[in-house]
Amino acid sequence: MAAALEELAQVQRRSGHLPQAVRHYAAASLLRQATAPAEAPPSVSESVADLQSELGADAFDRAWAEGLAHGKRLLKP
Repeated sequence: MAAALEELAQVQRRSGHLPQAVRHYAAASLLRQATAPAEAPPSVSESVADLQSELGADAFDRAWAEGLAHGKRLLKP
């Protein structure tokens, strides 16, 4: 599921929906850690870093927190 969220984030980023992309990357990160502790592919890390620069720290942090909350909801049975 984490890979699917990362793909969706890439589509959203290319479409100019930057906060939504950050939310999906954050949810994917949480799911990846919870289900199969492995690092995200380097391209994901680069995209997340680029989004942080593009959005600015405050907007990025808000979107990331919202994405983590969404990821937690996805993990609930």
